[in-house]
Amino acid sequence: MLISTPLYALDLNRATQSELETLKGVGPVKARAIVEYRQRHGPFRRVEDLARVDGFSRRAAQLLKSDLTLATEKKPLHPGQHNPDKSTGR
Repeated sequence: MLISTPLYALDLNRATQSELETLKGVGPVKARAIVEYRQRHGPFRRVEDLARVDGFSRRAAQLLKSDLTLATEKKPLHPGQHNPDKSTGR
């Protein structure tokens, strides 16, 4: 199976289990735990709240912080990366 590297940070509140599995250190068990946590407790308010999910420590949540977002806007994983969806405006 080919796993592609995402260009944008994943929205922690909207990502599917299979999308979450693409994150470094997050396999099927942890991804399922995130989805189940959202179903039981509602949306995450901060990425750091990931530490409340079974299998995640504060350190693990901190390491994933740059790969996750809670915004609906796509956040490039790498600062300065071209965002084709973002219009050049005033």
